[in-house]
Amino acid sequence: FDQSERGAVLGVWSGNACLGNIVGTALVAVMFALFDDKVAWKLALIVAAGLVAFHGLLVHFLLFPDPKDVPYRHEALEDAKPEVAKAKDDSVEGGDLGEEVKPKGIGFFEAWCIPGVLPYSMSYACLKSVNYALFFWIPFYLTVSLHMENSQAGSFSMLYDVGQIFGGFVGGIVSDRMGVRSPVVVTMLLFSWYDASFSFVLAFKNLIHLVVSSITLYFMDGASYNMTALLLLSSGFMLGGPANLISTAISADLGTHESIKGNAEALATVTGIIDGTGSIGAALVQYLVGYLANCQYEPKGCDPKSPHCVQVCSWGPVFVLLEVGTILSCVCLAQLLYHELLLIRSRQRYCAREN
Repeated sequence: FDQSERGAVLGVWSGNACLGNIVGTALVAVMFALFDDKVAWKLALIVAAGLVAFHGLLVHFLLFPDPKDVPYRHEALEDAKPEVAKAKDDSVEGGDLGEEVKPKGIGFFEAWCIPGVLPYSMSYACLKSVNYALFFWIPFYLTVSLHMENSQAGSFSMLYDVGQIFGGFVGGIVSDRMGVRSPVVVTMLLFSWYDASFSFVLAFKNLIHLVVSSITLYFMDGASYNMTALLLLSSGFMLGGPANLISTAISADLGTHESIKGNAEALATVTGIIDGTGSIGAALVQYLVGYLANCQYEPKGCDPKSPHCVQVCSWGPVFVLLEVGTILSCVCLAQLLYHELLLIRSRQRYCAREN
């Protein structure tokens, strides 16, 4: 897929991870609804392990390990081949059955020098840390602060993944139409704050003095269940959408950048760098969230099984950490955003002169 349609296609494809999250969360919610808590989590792990084994068999028997093994050819696939691979095909067609020439990939440090890889990697590290923190901590927050049952908290947390699916698809379509990616990513993050500010004024007039962002909003104590559901959907759309866009369409754009002269082998390296950098950031923030939350049982020394023993967490520092991560994600793209906005402006001027 070329750059004019890649965002929409990969935006849909990126929803597979979110769909898997929804299925897994639904599985856990069903287990907790049907069985005792001590047994439910064990059964959920057993069923999930069975699904992993089943899909492993599907991959082993049905997935082609290399595009050249697919029993048909596509013109775009042929054009994306490195020159050395095309030379190999020509030699085989001409009767040269000598030693197979494998295309040479791109070096690790060479991949970092591709324009856009560094800022997008840093931005994705910040954004993925926020995204994963929300994904893993939402069910726990709903049970501790909103006093939901485990099954109900799991059902509510699925709304965040639903928002991510639509966010990735819409962001991909819009970026395809615009011909640039970073303005879409930054705009979605900024609109998440605007949407949060509007809802904040309507629903929490007595809390205006607090820092306003989508993350803080749906973690606010006192929100109704309906408001919580709406905020989870909105946050998933505005925060998860850009994350899916960076990890798929933007990675593919950078991996096929003109500076690497059509080296298709570079795509895997660039994708690995961006996703790996994001995973490092996410791992660090997971530790910080647990440290800052500092969850304890009150009164001190009480039996956690006692109905009078309440778990209390300090969510304020966690909100600040996640807000800073979202802001830094935008800051990392500031220079790239500036250049792409200039590109859009030059296109508009050119079209105006032509008309």
